[in-house]
Amino acid sequence: MITRKYLMGDGFTGKVEHGVKMLIMVLWSVIMLGLFFVCIIETVDLVGDMDVSFNSDSPVINILCILVFMLIAAAITLMVKRFIPDRVINSIRKNRNIIGIIITAAVGIFLVWWISITHYEPVSDQILCFEMARQFIDGNYSNWSTGYMSVYPFQNGIVMFDVMLLGMFGDSAYIAFQYVNVAFFINAVVSMYVISRYIFKENSSIWTWLVTVTFYPFAMYVVFCYGTMTGFSLAMTAAMFMFIYFDRRKLVYMIPCGIAMTLSLIMKSNYAIVLVGIALYLLFDSVMTKKLKSTIGLVIVLAIYIAGSRSFNIAVEKLTDTPLAQGIPKIAWVAMGMNESVNTPGWFDNYNGYVYEKNNRDQDATVAEAISHIKQRGKAILTTNPLRFYYKKITSQWNNPTWECFDMQERESHTPDYAIKAAVRDGNNTVWKELMNIVQTLINFGVLIYIAGCWKRFDSLTVYELFNAVLMIGGFVFFTFWEAKSQYVAPYYFVIIPYAVIGWKSMINKISDMASELAGRKKNE
Repeated sequence: MITRKYLMGDGFTGKVEHGVKMLIMVLWSVIMLGLFFVCIIETVDLVGDMDVSFNSDSPVINILCILVFMLIAAAITLMVKRFIPDRVINSIRKNRNIIGIIITAAVGIFLVWWISITHYEPVSDQILCFEMARQFIDGNYSNWSTGYMSVYPFQNGIVMFDVMLLGMFGDSAYIAFQYVNVAFFINAVVSMYVISRYIFKENSSIWTWLVTVTFYPFAMYVVFCYGTMTGFSLAMTAAMFMFIYFDRRKLVYMIPCGIAMTLSLIMKSNYAIVLVGIALYLLFDSVMTKKLKSTIGLVIVLAIYIAGSRSFNIAVEKLTDTPLAQGIPKIAWVAMGMNESVNTPGWFDNYNGYVYEKNNRDQDATVAEAISHIKQRGKAILTTNPLRFYYKKITSQWNNPTWECFDMQERESHTPDYAIKAAVRDGNNTVWKELMNIVQTLINFGVLIYIAGCWKRFDSLTVYELFNAVLMIGGFVFFTFWEAKSQYVAPYYFVIIPYAVIGWKSMINKISDMASELAGRKKNE
């Protein structure tokens, strides 16, 4: 396990460690306090065609839910400690991985059943990528020179994945994609659990595994035929191998780390946030250990990424007999993220495509106009109400307790309505939305409990323990300026769930211990 033997704790390295911890903890505390207070007074929902609705919530009901959950969980814990024999509890702990596998298998079976009964057909960019894949198979490469693929070349990874599925499963390729997503979801959960075992050590719990695998909003992304689930799963695999390297100190583990990260970015370029996190941690580790080994590890990861991504691009160029287009400059997405769109600030309004076509797909002209637009919008936001703009943009992403899982399924529904599928459609899913709203409140509060504990033991806290928090902070900052969507930030919320579980676990154990001690005193009296 990662221990403090790698942290010198004095001189220069001690100051670095203290400064990095302080920076992470301050940012994370501010973000989570803000998200918690917002989530108990307001809830975001998507209505119609991606229109964002801000609805008032009840702080009293939310706080009551926290208290009720706390009391029930503490009571159950107290009864387990008092009435369940130690040998049974020890047996459960000994076999916790088996229990985790059984629950995960059950969730996997449910997801497979859900896919088989719903048969959601892809829409929007998903269906366009499948269409590009069909054209590729037919030998029609025109879209790589002038059409969709020349505008969005970052979609090549998904398209080639679709090509493989179409070649193997034909018209059922989109269903195969969803089944494959189930395997990737399970891999993501297991990878996160392994990471949790490293960063939480003896405080790790089977509950971190079970709560993440049963988190319905993100699990439902298995029906999304896009790079969200596959890219996230591969990114978590890369992070897992980084922690295995930290534990065993063998550079060979940087090879699968680099391969997994490269494949993740090919499938979904936004997971560069995870690559940056891995890079920062390897550099930090080099400083703390006063050795270049982790820097060499970073070089290995970056070399694999550069070689892998470049090789993939060359292969696409050869196969399509078309030079890889640069596509819309990334700055255009930042410019779009500053627009007051018809939905809510910063959401998609096709500005990126508009400005690219307006400038006849000229890169330099598009970049210049996008920068000019950013300056104009920056002045407009500052002179009106910047707090309102960014409050709405941030909360519209992070305060949707369903994380677009219902809206995503409703938009993709082109098959006959089954009764079970109708239950998740707008108007029929009110109870589910309310339950998820409560779950979000409990998660946010659980994370705050954990953060409070970190401040109490700040001196013994390690930066390694805050890796998932760093990913969440990275996602928060990045999507504050990028195009906004709840589905974009959902993975970065998902990674902090283990902190909420550990936070709740510590508080519930303290409450049950206090109750047990109090009961013992009364008995003695």
